[in-house]
Amino acid sequence: MTQADRHHRSRKTPNTSVTDYERLIDMPALRRYRLDRVRAQLAARDYAACLLYSPLNIRYATGTRNMQVYSLHAAERYAFVPAAGPVVLFDSYYSANPVDASETVDERRPAISCYFETKGDRTEEAAGRMAAEIADLVRSHGGGNMRLAIDRLGLPGIRALEREGLDLVDADPAMETARAVKSPEEIDCMLVAIAACEAGMARMHEALKPGMTEIELWSLLVHGAHALGAEWMETRLLASGGRTNPWYQ
Repeated sequence: MTQADRHHRSRKTPNTSVTDYERLIDMPALRRYRLDRVRAQLAARDYAACLLYSPLNIRYATGTRNMQVYSLHAAERYAFVPAAGPVVLFDSYYSANPVDASETVDERRPAISCYFETKGDRTEEAAGRMAAEIADLVRSHGGGNMRLAIDRLGLPGIRALEREGLDLVDADPAMETARAVKSPEEIDCMLVAIAACEAGMARMHEALKPGMTEIELWSLLVHGAHALGAEWMETRLLASGGRTNPWYQ
């Protein structure tokens, strides 16, 4: 039995493979819980809806995770989540049969990017089209409430939404408060994530030998974690010997 197997069994981490003898994580229940948490925060703060560009917030509210790292610098994917009404996901690489389909998404539409990186001198024009579409959704499902929470959006998009008569507010307090209370399924996912990380660290420990470079050793953690379902490494940080103090070398 490997060190990773011992961690798995001692913590009773739920299985993530098809099985008829171990408990599985109820992912649809997790997605419903998270969406309900977002809607509750919107209602409590009297927001008609939120417009989410952060891939982390999109993942939380909709359960979809397409091109998350790319979306951090090229904001071509966003989600409209009303306090009451249909959730609309806008995707730059629109597909009628998406690989990350989620039952919490009621409708998918092609995204309209309003960033200079993709639109150049037509950024303002694109922002106007995006804002008109979002304003129509708010008017249709906001019950007369024009308060729209946004997490991150460039100035052309903000100004275009304001020209449509929308009252813009910060979505971060609502989204962070929604995350504060974890469901049993979320705790299970955290256990799986920890086990995946520990499995990668066990591979590093077993392979460590004099003369290895730090990046060679680090690659074992990356491979091991991704083989078990990891999506990205948020920080690359590995130090040894005298480089461990001070930290963050």
